[in-house]
Amino acid sequence: RLWLHGGGYTAGSSNDYDARNLANLSQSIIVTINYRLGIFGFFPLPAVEERNFGWLDQQLALQWVQENIASFGGDKTNVMLFGQSAGGGSTIAHLLIQSSWSLYSSAILQSSGPFRYDTCQEREQINLELLEKSFSECQSNINCFRQLNASLFYEKLTVNWITLWPCIGERSQLKEQPLALFRKGDFNKKASIIGGMNTNEEEF
Repeated sequence: RLWLHGGGYTAGSSNDYDARNLANLSQSIIVTINYRLGIFGFFPLPAVEERNFGWLDQQLALQWVQENIASFGGDKTNVMLFGQSAGGGSTIAHLLIQSSWSLYSSAILQSSGPFRYDTCQEREQINLELLEKSFSECQSNINCFRQLNASLFYEKLTVNWITLWPCIGERSQLKEQPLALFRKGDFNKKASIIGGMNTNEEEF
C-alpha cells in the first residue's frame, strides 16, 4: 500500500502518520513517500517543460515499488494507492494518467479533491508576473533564476496556497478536467476503487 499525504499540495510529509498499526492489522507493507510541494512541485512556467512535478515524483515512487517491493516480501501485482485530501486528489490524478495505470491495482480516495484545476496557461502567466515582480533583477532570464537560493524562492513566492495546486492542459499529465475525463470513461477501469469523505461520514 502506497500512501500519499495531504496538505493542500503545499504541506505535509511522509512521516505525518505512524503506519505500524495499519501494517499489523492489514498484514501489508506500507510505503509512505515525500513529493515536491508548493513552488517546487506545482508552479508552472513557460520556460519549464514539465508540469506538476509532485505528480511525477509520486509516479516515480510507484515505479520504485514495482521494481523493489518483492525484496521486502511484497507483491507488485497487488499495489494499493491511497491518500487523503491532496493525497486523495493525487490518487484521482493517477486514475486518469494512463502512464500510471500499470503501477497499481486498487485505489482508496479519502476526502479527495479538487475535481477542477486551473489551466497551466492561466497559471503560467500569473506565476511569471509574480516571479518578475519578486525578482526584478532577473527580468525573465531563466539562467539568472537558477542562480538564486531555493529558500529565497520559497520565502517570496509562497503567498497564496491555492495558486500552487496542479494544473491541466496541453503540457500537463491531464489534458482535461478530471470530471470530464471520468465522464468520458478515460480512467483506469481495471483498478478497484473506494472513495469517501472523512467529515460527517458517520451520518451515513
